[in-house]
Amino acid sequence: MALLTVTPKGFAWFRKGHPWIFRDDLERIQDASPGGLVTLQGRRGEFLAQGFYSDRSKIAFRLVSRSRRPIDRGFWKEKIQRAIDFRSAVMPEADACRLVYGESDGIPSLIVDRYGSHLVLQTLSQGADRLTSLFAQILVELLQPATILLRNDLSVRALEGLPQEKKMLLGDPPGKVEVREGTIRYWVDPWTGHKTGAYLDQRDNRARAARYFRGKVLDAFCYQGLFALHASSAADRVIG
Repeated sequence: MALLTVTPKGFAWFRKGHPWIFRDDLERIQDASPGGLVTLQGRRGEFLAQGFYSDRSKIAFRLVSRSRRPIDRGFWKEKIQRAIDFRSAVMPEADACRLVYGESDGIPSLIVDRYGSHLVLQTLSQGADRLTSLFAQILVELLQPATILLRNDLSVRALEGLPQEKKMLLGDPPGKVEVREGTIRYWVDPWTGHKTGAYLDQRDNRARAARYFRGKVLDAFCYQGLFALHASSAADRVIG
């Protein structure tokens, strides 16, 4: 059995809810493989959690579950379905959004962004990377996407000893995709665009900022011009 034994300091952080254990906070590493699932235990051998192990990163343990439930295909499918259902509830009109956001959805280091019928994946740790094919299969079952693009061309993967790569997991490169954000429609290129094609994490900020735009507005760092497009609904003049 793959086991990690945590130090008292690491145990204290973990009990406060932190989802990671750093390598310096481990007393013992037993039979753990890169990217494999391991059991985290305290000094007295008490069960604490299950998670991903990395033999390269300073983050040696990433929390997956605080229960003993087997982490199998059904476990991951349930997690992904729950993440999708949550987005559908809070953003029912969105056809461009982050469907899965790593630790916040209980799936460490996995990013899944949706642009219409197209999905973009990023796996940012050894554990998530090891399950890329499984995650893609589950997403096909749940969403029937037209394409799935793996955008692992990020330098942060080097911290996990992983190569940078970009490839299609399903279908051909989609080219430019038209998506909607509120009343704004814009084009995204998942293959060549920044991040996975757009700054989806700024979606709510753009909508809120539109309430305060007045007079002349300068969007100095516009990229796709989405702040500028939102500003155009309220400002007299927008320069981007």
